[in-house]
Amino acid sequence: MDQGTVAVVVRTKDRPVLLARALDDIGAQTLVAARRDAVSVVVVNDGGDAARVAALVAGHPLADRITVLDNASSRGRWPAANQGVAGVASDYVVLHDDDDTWKPGFLAATTAFLDAPENADYAGVVTFSEVVHEVQRGETYVETAREPFAREITHISFLELCRRNQFPPIAYLYRRSVHDAVGPYDESMAVVADWEFNLRTVRRFDIAVLTEDLANWHFRDGGEGAADANVTRSNAWQYDEHKVRLFNRLLRDDLDAGVLGVGYFANLLQLLDRDESERDANVHLHLEHAIAQITDQAKNLADSTRPVITRANVVKGAQRVVRRGR
Repeated sequence: MDQGTVAVVVRTKDRPVLLARALDDIGAQTLVAARRDAVSVVVVNDGGDAARVAALVAGHPLADRITVLDNASSRGRWPAANQGVAGVASDYVVLHDDDDTWKPGFLAATTAFLDAPENADYAGVVTFSEVVHEVQRGETYVETAREPFAREITHISFLELCRRNQFPPIAYLYRRSVHDAVGPYDESMAVVADWEFNLRTVRRFDIAVLTEDLANWHFRDGGEGAADANVTRSNAWQYDEHKVRLFNRLLRDDLDAGVLGVGYFANLLQLLDRDESERDANVHLHLEHAIAQITDQAKNLADSTRPVITRANVVKGAQRVVRRGR
């Protein structure tokens, strides 16, 4: 069985502590130990301190496998991703943001899956992942909590992908040839470009899932400054805005083509989700109101019956006294 090569694209800007951790994480992969020449790393330094990145890479054990692409000024997350992908000729590609990590077996498991002849129809493979919460303390990051992410997703459904993005980039290894078929990441989108790319991918191909926990999606809680932030969390408003713009564009494409396509289903599912959320909120509100009413009624009943119970006890006591007197 032929064994493919993999390129790891790392986007970074002025986060040397996180970049060092990311490079150590890649170096700790069992695939690097087994087939070092099969793994290459492209660091896209998107407008950060070039000298600092160069010094960090030069002193790293993986230095001979790392290529650094420096941008004099920041081009943005998705232009940087495309820049990294364009600079490789590997069989497989994965985006490893500088703040995320893997379990040591991620590359070995995912490349082995795509290498297998019976999986040749799959464009890529996703593993289970965990959300890792952390805080920065000086020159290090300390984990504060973690929880499993989307364990209910054991298959990548086209329709479900229209509803929500089902996996983070750190958990997804895919064939480099996918870009030849569907094009690059959409550079007009500051965020959700990975979702849009995934939608284009599943229009043509399937994506597999390995139900093994091999990827870590990191979130900084109370990060020290914008440079430290996780994009999904720090730019929540921007994320929602670009999500709406994406769905608007997809729906326009459907209308222009006169078809019921991705745009129709994506927007319909968003409306259904919103209606369901509103229904859930209304049900919750009605339940709270009903509970409050029942509580008040029970209290009023208790208050009204207490004197009756007391009088009944008095009557019973008097009757006992009378009987003893006889």
